[in-house]
Amino acid sequence: MRCCRNCVFYLPGAHWDCRETVPEQVMDKERSNFCEYFRLNQSSGGAGAPSDKGRSARNVFDDLFS
Repeated sequence: MRCCRNCVFYLPGAHWDCRETVPEQVMDKERSNFCEYFRLNQSSGGAGAPSDKGRSARNVFDDLFS
């Protein structure tokens, strides 16, 4: 989906959370938009994909109770 969170220029903490000089702020970063700078981030795991760090943290938590 073409949204800020799937873009290579998405950077939380940057001006309007974007590395590009966008003319106006996109309020909902998870909804589709028509930004002319959009480039698909090939390295992202996709929305909702757990990271390795998240999986290992979950394993550590589960180990506390086993």
